[in-house]
Amino acid sequence: MTRLWRGGAGELLVVYMVLDLLEFAYTRTAGANLNGDASVVGQLLWLALEAFLAWHVWRGRSIAWTILMVINGLIVLAAVLGAAWPWKLYLLGLLAFTGAQLALLLSPAVRSRGRRSRNGTDLLLGENNGHR
Repeated sequence: MTRLWRGGAGELLVVYMVLDLLEFAYTRTAGANLNGDASVVGQLLWLALEAFLAWHVWRGRSIAWTILMVINGLIVLAAVLGAAWPWKLYLLGLLAFTGAQLALLLSPAVRSRGRRSRNGTDLLLGENNGHR
């Protein structure tokens, strides 16, 4: 598990997208009465956008990693600030999905992958580790 957490960026990004698909199913079933105004097409386009950004993170684009971090951070912030206490179980489920995705994005493997420039140089350390 440690090897995966530190070096398996591709596998962790696949898990990130699987969580996204599970969250989609969760919102269409458990949250169907709460998300009645959300269209399936809009949610599928959102999934496509996140898949596109995750692919760019895997390719080493730091802006894609930053955008995914901001998106997930705003989702958590909106959920926490926009919901009245006591929180419903549905909201706790959404926070669990989004929190797990944030943890995956902050893993050493994905974080270092998202910090690389186009030529494979680590943007923070200035080292070239042979990644492209």
